Amino acid sequence: DIQMPVMDGLSAFELLKKCGFNKPIFALTANAMSHEIDNYLAMGFTGYLSKPIEKETFYRTLASHLSEPIMLPLANPDISDLVSSFIASFDDEIKALAQHVKEKNFIELQQDSHRILGAAQIFSLTNVAKAAMNLDKVLLAKDQQPTDVQITELVNQLIEQLSQHLSSTTTS
Repeated sequence: DIQMPVMDGLSAFELLKKCGFNKPIFALTANAMSHEIDNYLAMGFTGYLSKPIEKETFYRTLASHLSEPIMLPLANPDISDLVSSFIASFDDEIKALAQHVKEKNFIELQQDSHRILGAAQIFSLTNVAKAAMNLDKVLLAKDQQPTDVQITELVNQLIEQLSQHLSSTTTS
């Protein structure tokens, strides 16, 4: 994942290459603009997968690089426990987002919003994903510095979406 916390995907790629790893490496990214993809390929990535990950594309890509044929899953696996666990973490996420705004820690805020965005897309929590994406885009914008008011408003929108999902699962 290009935007992994702690060690980003580009650093991980470089480390793997330095260690002599010679298997296919794919860039996993929400940044699927052509110049970014061209850059990943020029660096030596085998290819890329864009987020949110389409299961069929993922399985086909994986199968094309395995020496043994694999059986593709026919049905969607039950991920309800994972979704429930993700939603259960929203209370902590809300506290962390509010704390990041209070401390003006926009680096941590962006990393958290990006992580929430990825998980929300995987679990089809569209409103949460949209709010996280809006915040993530503003925090990553290179051409325009967001104001504290803009950031606070976007964080509040994300917190509102998280709160709605949290309250709907606790009342169910």
